[in-house]
Amino acid sequence: MTKLDLEKLALFQAGQLPEKEKEEIHRLVKSGDKECRLAMEWLSQINDIAAKPVRRSLPDHLRQMAQRIYQQYQATAQQPRTGLKLAICIFDSVWTPQLVGVRPAVSDTRRLLYTSDGYEIDIETNPLTAGRHLLLGHITRQGQPLVKASVKLPVGRRVMKTETDELGVFSLRGLPIGEFEIEISTETDTITVAKVPVGI
Repeated sequence: MTKLDLEKLALFQAGQLPEKEKEEIHRLVKSGDKECRLAMEWLSQINDIAAKPVRRSLPDHLRQMAQRIYQQYQATAQQPRTGLKLAICIFDSVWTPQLVGVRPAVSDTRRLLYTSDGYEIDIETNPLTAGRHLLLGHITRQGQPLVKASVKLPVGRRVMKTETDELGVFSLRGLPIGEFEIEISTETDTITVAKVPVGI
């Protein structure tokens, strides 16, 4: 392959490639190609996530989304990081069941919890004014605050940027209604939190 084909690598891992193309990828893997190795590790991580019992929060197009994130990262990174991680949602306050006959409390606050390989990202969204919202986040790893991590959130052509404080907390003010992708970067890892709902 003159150009890395993630879809072909995914089919190779699943054992669904024709023999000729399978041999081609076998040669590329044996050659120790760094880009191929990173892609194989990334796809293996996605397959591991998809195999976990928490499936409620995983969209049907998880593989395609992960491939897009990987391709965007490879296109912009000067030196690829060793850890590319995709966080999955394990709690959303809108999932909380209501007792029959009990009127639910009215709240505009939405809380979500995402996790990925020891990282936990706790997110809370609150309305401000004129359709704008405040997003608060708290990031930990192995239970410890993640300090001075870079946080980026694209909004149209603009990218909102901040970093976590000494408690692992960050905030982004003035977000419109929609679903957004948050990228959290440390010295060793990049964690993507995809499709974070704001105001919906």
